[in-house]
Amino acid sequence: MASPRNAFFRLPSTKSGKWTVALSAIYWAILLIYDVFGFCMSNISFRVFGQLYTLSFVILLVALAIGIFGLIAVIKFHERSWLIWLLTIIPIVLLILYLLWIIIYFIFVYR
Repeated sequence: MASPRNAFFRLPSTKSGKWTVALSAIYWAILLIYDVFGFCMSNISFRVFGQLYTLSFVILLVALAIGIFGLIAVIKFHERSWLIWLLTIIPIVLLILYLLWIIIYFIFVYR
């Protein structure tokens, strides 16, 4: 007799879980673009810096949306997919680290 599949090893089945996966793909693509343009084109002009700051704000918003959709999928709809747990935890941790970096930066630079 075959044992039933564990829900942890399945792909997301809820709508908010699928949104979490789609937003995380967008998040990692934007993060890759930010890294490429941030390191290759950072010395070109002030206009590029403004675009990079805008892109970092978009990254922050997308990470926040991933965390919200992931938490909704896990808490409200009882999504148990490993992918949702992983994709929810990583952007939330990166978001917390980013906010801590901003706080530390402003404490030590703008005293």
